[in-house]
Amino acid sequence: MLCMIVAIVNEKGGCGKSVTAANLGYTLTERGRRVLLVDFDPQGNLTTALGVDKRSLGRTVQDVAEGVCGLGEAVVDAWGVSLLPATIDLAALAVKPEEGGTRGLASAIRGARYDYILVDTPTGLGGFTLSALHLADAVLIPVQTEFLSLEGLVQVMRVLSILSKRGRGPGVLGILPTMYDARTKSSRDALRDIRTHFGSPVFNTVIPRNVAVTEATARGEPVASCFPDSKAAKAYTELAAEVEGRANTGTAWLMGAGGRRLTAESEGGA
Repeated sequence: MLCMIVAIVNEKGGCGKSVTAANLGYTLTERGRRVLLVDFDPQGNLTTALGVDKRSLGRTVQDVAEGVCGLGEAVVDAWGVSLLPATIDLAALAVKPEEGGTRGLASAIRGARYDYILVDTPTGLGGFTLSALHLADAVLIPVQTEFLSLEGLVQVMRVLSILSKRGRGPGVLGILPTMYDARTKSSRDALRDIRTHFGSPVFNTVIPRNVAVTEATARGEPVASCFPDSKAAKAYTELAAEVEGRANTGTAWLMGAGGRRLTAESEGGA
């Protein structure tokens, strides 16, 4: 299969972007796939979530983006997954869509021999996120199953719609409900609204609110490695299978007018 670059984005913080990147990357690797995780957030949350000591890093994503070094010089191993780490120094990079960081990063990773490249992005829709969107083949959008999170999801859809109209927008690989608590009516209602409004692009997999995720992240380890029998570990394993199914069939969705509904599949979708 060809390498797929997936940007993991949401306008709202706290929805689990970095945790999703770390755990999806790990479970895809467990399935025998070659995965590169790219931490494109100056906060470096993905780097921290995988237990990498930032003080020990020689080169980072900033160095690759600026052409200071090659990809291989900056990539580190994290639980069997290749990671292009980030530190706060990344904030100094003047990133503009299709320029600077995107162009340097794109030239470094386009020829890399991976099956999946997952790009973790900062909260919001600023320069780093827009750069990642221009770089990506597809987008994965984690959304917390609570009412206020839906607004952030709609904002992402509107941006993708604008990019799509300009011929530059990636398809939507899927919308991932996260932090789901079936015991609460608000969480159940939010999940129902997400599925009703966005339909097919919403993954069947739902990531539960589970203490195992919190404890594993605090240890700097993927939950499927740390607590393999937990509900969250099983959910991320199911997510990896779903992602593979969509990737293998070339299924993604393009945004309709106004970004309020996903209306058409691209690249061979049904």
